[in-house]
Amino acid sequence: MSNAQLLVPHGTLTDEPHFLVVRRDNIGDLVCTTPLIAALRERFPRAWIGVLANSYNAPVLAGNPDIDEVFVYRKSKHGHVSRLGVLAERVRIAIALRRRRVDFALVATPTFQKRVIRFARWSGARIVAGFAEIERDRKPRLDIAIPIARDGRSEVEDVFRIGAPFGLEGKPPPLKVVPDSDVVARAMNAASGVRRESGLLIGVHVSARKPSQRWPEERTIEVMRVLAERHHASFMLFWAPGAEDSRTHPGDDAKARRILEAVGGQNVLPWPSTTLADLTGGMAACDVMVMSDGGAMHIAAALGKPIVCMFGRSDSTRWRPWGVPHELLQPASQNVGDVSVEAVIAACDRLLTLRPREARAWSTAERV
Repeated sequence: MSNAQLLVPHGTLTDEPHFLVVRRDNIGDLVCTTPLIAALRERFPRAWIGVLANSYNAPVLAGNPDIDEVFVYRKSKHGHVSRLGVLAERVRIAIALRRRRVDFALVATPTFQKRVIRFARWSGARIVAGFAEIERDRKPRLDIAIPIARDGRSEVEDVFRIGAPFGLEGKPPPLKVVPDSDVVARAMNAASGVRRESGLLIGVHVSARKPSQRWPEERTIEVMRVLAERHHASFMLFWAPGAEDSRTHPGDDAKARRILEAVGGQNVLPWPSTTLADLTGGMAACDVMVMSDGGAMHIAAALGKPIVCMFGRSDSTRWRPWGVPHELLQPASQNVGDVSVEAVIAACDRLLTLRPREARAWSTAERV
């Protein structure tokens, strides 16, 4: 792969380019792509910037001022849609994109994405940029090929490399998620009924898709009791609603009910997150978040919240919260169930003693 494949072809980059950023992965992946989009907007204020996302992750882009248009398609696993229906929908999206006359399609997943690259070609983009393994993907059908790296970067930093041929340099900007103002107002109003004299409101998120990311509810209960006494804190309890045995969308209604019954409801606001707007707006009302690694953690980081985050079987260097004060706890077993109550309380204590002037992009990782 020659150096020419890392450069924008001469004469193709104008002051008003049409960019399409493609990110078809999970919620956290798309949130980690927002610094790239923000930097493109700053570098090219007159550009048209579109994003191709899926029906599952697209809502995190609602209200984002850096984006002109979001194109949403459904994966078969994300809804009751046939394969024929999926194909027809993608053809409609490809036709709509061709009408936008896309100059550059950026496949912003830092691995080789053969099928996504093919779809980017369907969009009619003049130039397709993406990531490729230099030795293996000798003919990746990319006009601009960014070498896949395995060097300890965060996801945000790795994705941001695709902007280098377009003049994006330096440290990526913060994550960006815009909460719905009506939901934030509703959350703030509801939280006023549980806040204690200290005014401290801690968000506790108890749902996680992977079993290795789930913390035992009895430990959640104990941490809430200690923090309520030690810091006079109040809480918002977040969870994915639904039955635990649901085949399609398992939830934590029963778990949340047990936690609420154990800690008492006087200073705890239940906040089931039926939609991403509910989750985002609720977290915007909190001062600090306690949660496991996942899409919700990246949304909290995008909202600028200090985070106590527990990591299980995932790469904490790559997926750590970007740009916010955080305490990262990952046991040697890589099972969140092995994180102790004492470790979480100590992490909360450290975050809560930060002075405002110290609340910057700062973190500490602890093996527990």
